[in-house]
Amino acid sequence: MGGFGCRILRTVISEGLIIDRVYEPEGVHYPDVYLPQENPLKEVCLRYGIEYRQTPNINENAQELRNLSPRLIMIGTFNQILKKELLDIPKNGSFNLHLSKLPFYRGRTPTFWAIANAEVETAVTLHLLQHDKIDTGYMYAQEPVMIEKTDTDGRLRDKLSLTAGRLAAAFLKDASNSKPIKYVSDEHPILPYRTIAHTYIQWNKKTDDILNLIRASNPWPLSRTTIVDGGEPKTILISSAECYPYKNKKGKAGIVEHVYRNGDIEVSLKDGSIMICRVAEPLHGIKAGAVLVSPQL
Repeated sequence: MGGFGCRILRTVISEGLIIDRVYEPEGVHYPDVYLPQENPLKEVCLRYGIEYRQTPNINENAQELRNLSPRLIMIGTFNQILKKELLDIPKNGSFNLHLSKLPFYRGRTPTFWAIANAEVETAVTLHLLQHDKIDTGYMYAQEPVMIEKTDTDGRLRDKLSLTAGRLAAAFLKDASNSKPIKYVSDEHPILPYRTIAHTYIQWNKKTDDILNLIRASNPWPLSRTTIVDGGEPKTILISSAECYPYKNKKGKAGIVEHVYRNGDIEVSLKDGSIMICRVAEPLHGIKAGAVLVSPQL
């Protein structure tokens, strides 16, 4: 659950609700503001006296969960699939907080795809888990969240975490009496998990598509491109960008037009405009005229 889970947990605790135990997958990565050795979710649990455990496979903890006899299980951005044996343990059911307007954007990285696809709205959906399907089941709550033009994936997840915290707290207060709103079907496909390959910029695409990809890849793993300047190809990580229309008359996409002292670069785009890219890890030796390429997906 990471930073997203921390904010939900704090909200639930602030409402006076009791959390018996928190599980987190082993090897979880915190991409935004945390150092490699930090574990923010564990720190929140320790602060409030909540039992915290990491697990390579949550389904292997079925027996200890039976011994705990929880009234309800709730997960959010959890990268493991819960089997029926585990889902059936709590008497009030097992639920998921999904970061999309289900049935759209099913899958593990919905916020990335929503921003990359220029959506203007997403949502938090609370639904009952099913053992044989992903991101389907009876929906108990859904609240929309606007996607602003300046939202990165990290900023959008922050907004969604606040909404998710409110939904979770409200539901947990009276879960036994809650009724489903409707059934979320599997009519829409599960989108692929965002990989490093998906973050490579295709410079022949439209300007807005490139900007959306850069926002969708921030703060992690960041969008990227490969520079070819006669030597060994090098990968450049781009954290943000701004576009200035019709400054470049050549109309050639993916050419470095200028290199700033801080390592940022001006890149020509297909429509003739210039994009100033802020480079996360500046590389020495980049010169104007270098060509930027990316592998085709």
